[in-house]
Amino acid sequence: MTKLLNIIMALAICCVLVCPVQAAVATTGDESVEFQIKSACIVNFLKFIEFPSEAFKGNEKTIMVCLVGKDSTAEIIDRVLTGKSVGARRIVVTKYQDIAQLSAAEKMYHVVFFMPSAGQNSSEITSTLRKSAWLTIGETTDFCRNGGIMDFRIDNDKVRFDVNVQAAKQAKLKISSHLLKLANVIGQNSDKK
Repeated sequence: MTKLLNIIMALAICCVLVCPVQAAVATTGDESVEFQIKSACIVNFLKFIEFPSEAFKGNEKTIMVCLVGKDSTAEIIDRVLTGKSVGARRIVVTKYQDIAQLSAAEKMYHVVFFMPSAGQNSSEITSTLRKSAWLTIGETTDFCRNGGIMDFRIDNDKVRFDVNVQAAKQAKLKISSHLLKLANVIGQNSDKK
């Protein structure tokens, strides 16, 4: 039964990812559609990522998501994610304007999503968070290549994503092969395109 659910979820992720972003924006006239899709992807990603047990010590019932950046789209992501559940865990969202605020907060997060306005200095971000069991998600071309775990990109009007498997391994995150089949995998002997 679990295997069937995994396959169904993989198909659901696939359906979300092939949604043409520009067509959706043209139809609705709302550019926030892209970030609604990305938010739905994050929820689905979490169903296929296993965090180390110590990541939930003292907080077994929530998944802590942090949005870093001043973008107005952070409100869209917050609205979509807040209150959603992954398994028995409810998603709680926190927002910071920049990496300095995140570093100073000294809180434990499970997901840190770097909005475009966060500056996306990949080397600063990844060196700060490298040893954390945090799923780092960015939106710049080199985010994964510089040590981030996942990034979003638009390819042929569709939301796609990259996964750096070495960075995930360093963070002690186990990413399901179902999710990796849908990703552009970075950090293996030869990158899958």
